[in-house]
Amino acid sequence: MGGFRTIVIEPDGGHFRLSQDGETLLRAPAALLDRFSADAAFPPAWVAQLPTHPVRRLFWNPRTREYLMSGLEDHPARTAEGLGSSPYRSFLQGFWLPEPPVLLLRPFWNPEDPYAPFDEEARRESFRTQWRFWEILGGLRPPRGWSAIFNAVDPYLDALGVNPEGPDADTDELRELSLTPPAPLSEPAARAALERMATQEVGRVFPLVRDEALVGAQALELDGLHRAEAILSGAGLLFQQGVFRPH
Repeated sequence: MGGFRTIVIEPDGGHFRLSQDGETLLRAPAALLDRFSADAAFPPAWVAQLPTHPVRRLFWNPRTREYLMSGLEDHPARTAEGLGSSPYRSFLQGFWLPEPPVLLLRPFWNPEDPYAPFDEEARRESFRTQWRFWEILGGLRPPRGWSAIFNAVDPYLDALGVNPEGPDADTDELRELSLTPPAPLSEPAARAALERMATQEVGRVFPLVRDEALVGAQALELDGLHRAEAILSGAGLLFQQGVFRPH
């Protein structure tokens, strides 16, 4: 990510296109700008025109680059069908929590055959899609110190209290590992550990990145915590249970 490049927002048919160096990153339908003011380079921070939940639902189609957004209270399928030009399942889904700034990314799966298994290649494609969206948002001037968590499945979202139909937040359910110190993702060992957790342990381990570094992982069950420990140990990375607080 590094230094920021010029971001261009311009009309593109029935969409507004966000691009850098001629590459289309996001295509927001014009109707989305009736709901949100494009007053920042970072779309999750756009101000809602009407009162809405501060937590944002995010949608991104990795093929067409179409980007949609709504408040947490809005039904996701209706948002995709009402604003988007692609089927609901074709969108990677995520959530943006403004305080503290966190991006939660759900697993992505859109097979041609609805009966296809979520196998190893599907898990790798899911991670690649989440990674690319994280990269794009990271180049659009996100708030300082923002984090991203991969593979946020429903039980994890329920523990955070993000799912409006789910139970109240119960973060005491979360078990956490922290790298000591955080490992830059430019290091092969850190990137390999992230990929292993994000592909082999979908639904059990939730990797956490911040400032272009792997900073830790969370789990709902002790088994998931042990699996994350094994991956980090195998990569030669140091870690501790709980939140890392540098001296």
